[in-house]
Amino acid sequence: MVVLLSLVGVILGSGAASQVWLHRYTQELKEQMEQLSYSAGLGEEVQTELRAISSDWEEYQKGLGAIIREESLNEVEKHIKKAELLTQMTDQQEIRQELVMELREAADAAEELWQKEKVSLQNIL
Repeated sequence: MVVLLSLVGVILGSGAASQVWLHRYTQELKEQMEQLSYSAGLGEEVQTELRAISSDWEEYQKGLGAIIREESLNEVEKHIKKAELLTQMTDQQEIRQELVMELREAADAAEELWQKEKVSLQNIL
């Protein structure tokens, strides 16, 4: 009985820890994307920072894939990759505006990722 209760405790503890980690990571990603969006809107160069975030995302995605539905991950990655592509294009005002919007979409996708994956009655049902 003690072993069984210990096992249940470990499972619940690891589940809670993964939820905390996921919330912290998605919140940080959202804030980074919002900051890049603001910087891009001011005309600053964001290509280097976006590459670093993209590289970091690819590493975290490997770990996240074990606990998250893949379509949620793909949505975030799609916006990050499109934003990276836009940073490589010529610096025209309309492309810069599209980059700003894409970075905002990436921030929203990170927030949505957390909303879809957090433990709640709505998500369980």
